[in-house]
Amino acid sequence: MIPADRQRAGPRRGPVPENTPPGPQKPPTSAGGVTCDVWHSREGWKPGGTVAGISYNGMPISEAEAMTRFIIPSGVKNEGHLGTLLRAVVFSAERHRNQRRKGVDGSPYINHPLEVAEMLANVAGVQDLNVLIAAVLHDTIEDTKTTSRELEEAFGSQVRLLVEEVTDDKSLPKPERKRLQIEHAPLLSPSAKLIKLADKVSNVRDIADRPPADWTVERRREYLDWATRVVAGCRGVSETLEREFDNAMRRARQLIPSAD
Repeated sequence: MIPADRQRAGPRRGPVPENTPPGPQKPPTSAGGVTCDVWHSREGWKPGGTVAGISYNGMPISEAEAMTRFIIPSGVKNEGHLGTLLRAVVFSAERHRNQRRKGVDGSPYINHPLEVAEMLANVAGVQDLNVLIAAVLHDTIEDTKTTSRELEEAFGSQVRLLVEEVTDDKSLPKPERKRLQIEHAPLLSPSAKLIKLADKVSNVRDIADRPPADWTVERRREYLDWATRVVAGCRGVSETLEREFDNAMRRARQLIPSAD
């Protein structure tokens, strides 16, 4: 389970500034540090808001723009932490720049790791900076030319190890990689299990709502069966995240008709 000091009931919200100027400025501070009010590129400062985008829902967003979908948990708003997390977001966006998700809408790939990290922060209540950074970067070794050495030099050994834990060996045939995910899931560290759980929630949602155009009903249902087996080995780390997976799976099975 997540240690008590890493759990939280929800985002800690600071005071909402009055007469906010029409442009990004440093958010107000308090004794506890920078508040949770953050800049929305289209809406201005919002309490308990977001930071994220680069691209979201298929709409590319400039890396220079304040992002619109990534809520920063209070535990990572210490000196330097927010900057490190955003540096990881930009790093991931750059490495996935020319990649798209397999779904029919072809959404920018960066949407997926952002969703995984956002889920960890706001569903599972994760405040561990290394876990959130690893979530943002979790597909960089597997799906780009990023090396383990690069990750360690940029973000440290803990992040590198977490990303490696959830990375498949692409030199193996796909059926073998899928078998190993099931086999290795119970052996993952608690932090890696959290990332794996959120990753599967995101993927199950996509299989239900935005499947690849060439995937048959049978293949979609086979994916759901396989994801269920992987997640079975990851349970016990976050009741809320497991419930999120169960809800996504239930909805997917309702939406995807039987192959019979």
